Amino acid sequence: MVKVLVIRGGAIGDFILTLPALKALRDYYPSIEMHVIGLRCVIELVHRRFYADSIQSIESASLARYFTANAELPQDLNDYFSSFDQIVSFLYDPDDIFKPNLKRAGAPRVLSVNPLVQSDSKVHATEWLAKALSELGVNCTDLQPRLFLHEHEVFQSTTQGHIVFHPGSGSIKKNWPLDQWQQLVESILTKLPCDIFLITGEADTQAVPLVDLLMAAHPTRIRHWHHPPLINLAGLIKSSMVFAGHDSGTTHIANAVGCPVVALFGPTDPAIWGPNGPRVQILRNSFDRVDVSLQSVKTAIGDAYHKSRI
Repeated sequence: MVKVLVIRGGAIGDFILTLPALKALRDYYPSIEMHVIGLRCVIELVHRRFYADSIQSIESASLARYFTANAELPQDLNDYFSSFDQIVSFLYDPDDIFKPNLKRAGAPRVLSVNPLVQSDSKVHATEWLAKALSELGVNCTDLQPRLFLHEHEVFQSTTQGHIVFHPGSGSIKKNWPLDQWQQLVESILTKLPCDIFLITGEADTQAVPLVDLLMAAHPTRIRHWHHPPLINLAGLIKSSMVFAGHDSGTTHIANAVGCPVVALFGPTDPAIWGPNGPRVQILRNSFDRVDVSLQSVKTAIGDAYHKSRI
């Protein structure tokens, strides 16, 4: 049994893009016990769901000491880190402090991976993160992020099926205008015999009034989920016929559960940071804002919807 610890900071999308590397580690070692440290609300997605046998929150005052040079390190964490055969850290550590402190703690083998993709690398983030494992002899050829849910975690859809829209993201610059989302929802309700789930997160306060307006106009066909637990969100999207959203963690979850995805991009380069699955359509007409046409979005959703019914 090889005991491996993976440490990954960052938000939802950052973690999802690291899943191919985690899967490559599992595939490489015939017998592996994998532990994961990260944001608890995010890494719950993989706890006892193929990847992680155990998880720990990265938001710990004791762990923060490992980011300080020459700090006094807590013995309990030293014992924890030294118990692993291999540690793989995907934490940004420009001053080279964290890795030496792990070695001071007694960790026998530490691989530190820079999670920031170099702009001139011309590779997708999944490849950038996974190829660093070659130092361990791990060759990752499958770069499709995948989440594995238990059967009871998959949402039971309505009889006519549903689609999921997420009209927000972590940045206004990454968002399609709300009036376009309103027109899209009205059009889809007219043309497709399905229900619509509108998803909003903590950062999506500007979208909530529009959601309330649409729900009031279509109370039987629109439902609103605000800031749901990520495992519930993943289960909802997995059973969806189509998902549409921006450059956000929710869009990466949709790709990882295998849902057909229509992703609207603007400032972020989708060749590096976009969802990279076979059922993904990325729409992008501008490099400084999300400026795709309503018709192109409707067409992409319609195509994905009809293919999902075949």
